[in-house]
Amino acid sequence: MKKILLSLIILFISISAYAAEPFEVFARFTTVSNIEADFKAERIVAISKKPFVSSGKIYFQKPNNLRWEYLAPLKYAFVNANNKTHLIQYDDKNKKVVKDITNRQEAKAADYLNMFVNMDMKIIEEFYNIKTFSTDKESIVLSPKNNSDSQIIDKIQIFLSKKEIAVERVEIIYKNSDKMIISFANIKINQKLPNNVFSI
Repeated sequence: MKKILLSLIILFISISAYAAEPFEVFARFTTVSNIEADFKAERIVAISKKPFVSSGKIYFQKPNNLRWEYLAPLKYAFVNANNKTHLIQYDDKNKKVVKDITNRQEAKAADYLNMFVNMDMKIIEEFYNIKTFSTDKESIVLSPKNNSDSQIIDKIQIFLSKKEIAVERVEIIYKNSDKMIISFANIKINQKLPNNVFSI
């Protein structure tokens, strides 16, 4: 669970593909107040011939409201709102079960996700080096500053959309050579979100 959340910390970084410098790219995110989109996450591991695929929806609203909802193959969600983080699951009778995980390890991963969604460059630079930024390749590469044995991520590459202020795809490369590919579709920025989307 923790690895999945950490893999998804950079899911929605709404940034421009046309800025010449990283700080200009991050600055553009200040125009984004909320996000809604579909996601597909593919986990590629060496021991499996086929990727593990999951999909769902993500909702974000400043300052720190977040709903990360899996719809397939399993249905569950993480909701961060009002300084609380909850895990929503469903039992074999499809009855909703809600757990407060605010003080658990999973909540720390959600805090990281919020950090990236807010796109505060100063905070991000505490944890990551911005190794490259290229308008030709339309991508940003991040490498963790903590390179200890406990660090599972080797690098993160963010591919930018040419058409809108949004991320098209994110690739997380792990030190063991596993990979997570996250793709986005039906992105809506600064539009009205569904009612009670951050309720549990």
